[in-house]
Amino acid sequence: MAVPDSTVPNNPSPPPGSAGATTQIPPILSAPARKGILRPEILIVVVSLAVVLAALLVTGAIPTGGGGSSLTAESSSSALTAANAFATGFPGGPWFLSGLAGIDATSPYQNGTLPPGTNCTASGFSGLSIPAYSAGYSSGKLGTWLVEYVDTAATSELIVQVTNGHATELGLLTGPHCSIGTRVSFPASMVDSVGAAQAALASPSIAEFVNNHSAANADYILFPGFPTLRVGASWILQFSTCDFLNPSAGPAVGNYASAGVNASTGTLTGAMYTAAENCTTFSPNPGPRNSTPIGSAFAAGNPVLSVCPTGSTFALNGCLAGDYTYTLTIEASTVTFGSVLFEVLNAAAGVYAPGGPGGFSVMSITASVAAQASVAGHASMSMTSPFSSFGSGTSDSTPLTSLYTILVDVGPISPAGSGLTFVVHGTGQYTGATNPLSLP
Repeated sequence: MAVPDSTVPNNPSPPPGSAGATTQIPPILSAPARKGILRPEILIVVVSLAVVLAALLVTGAIPTGGGGSSLTAESSSSALTAANAFATGFPGGPWFLSGLAGIDATSPYQNGTLPPGTNCTASGFSGLSIPAYSAGYSSGKLGTWLVEYVDTAATSELIVQVTNGHATELGLLTGPHCSIGTRVSFPASMVDSVGAAQAALASPSIAEFVNNHSAANADYILFPGFPTLRVGASWILQFSTCDFLNPSAGPAVGNYASAGVNASTGTLTGAMYTAAENCTTFSPNPGPRNSTPIGSAFAAGNPVLSVCPTGSTFALNGCLAGDYTYTLTIEASTVTFGSVLFEVLNAAAGVYAPGGPGGFSVMSITASVAAQASVAGHASMSMTSPFSSFGSGTSDSTPLTSLYTILVDVGPISPAGSGLTFVVHGTGQYTGATNPLSLP
């Protein structure tokens, strides 16, 4: 699907909502791209829309809204059609597309004022309202879109919000010392957000996140091309159970996944999934994250299926008597106990439900429990946070070496030949996941 032409002709009709009082917002800053998603040489690029999102969405000034409204999600193509029509009638043009971003929020948010700052004067701001929308976030059709335009001289920036197919002015940024978006070039025809979503779902990491989470916060950000860096227009997709808009009000730890897609070809350029994102420091701005893939630092192997011996308990022996277990060796490791999150997937790449209490244990060379994470109380063989208990002499910072073995209690139902796999996700300074290890 193609994005509409980025040039919007001017029509000197009265600007909607431009009569309000002016206020100040922070200067637009650079927004670096995530490592592993776009090429490293674009870690510092000026993409002001992503930072506008940060200024508008990720500040203490945004309170929780009182309730959601009915919302029809739409693709970036549909949102741009509405936004372009609006910009055509806005004075000061012609206006040129500078960037856009869509956001799905599982909780509604409202903001009646822009956060304080300097350099840019914003007029016509009548308040930001983002209705709640938690369905279909991986389809590429999002509930709210923000579209950024600049004028010919790149001295004014128009931001348009599109919700339910209706475009409104979010604000007009001007000022003699205002650092706004620049004139950029988008290809005449690009993959839209639906095409980007389809490309991202081809990644096992993204497919796993979507399979595990029927609802999540999401944002899709379209970056322009940078010819001097030999980088074309790109989509960045981010999904998280963290609260994008008010991190302090949501969970402390959440799952996070992101993907990069070439906007001209629809080619997936990178993807990652971490099962233990620190939500309190989370920002939806694409930026450098943990840079070491867990697959380059840890590997397990040689799984052996067995039955937990009579008289065993999970706390003392790492498994419950009569349960089926897998014992794995640690083949390579430069990580600590606090760097890994274990998971067992079923044949459909979903998290395995053990049908009873189970869990993960790391056993010492003397067959004592060094660390454990129980899944008792929920039917999901997945660690969403590091080990919850440790044996004597071990902690999150203890090196997880080949002297240890991994004991996985998969519950009372025999898993033999069912196509289970074992996956390790990175956390802390490690990202991504290991290749699935087949379990017999």
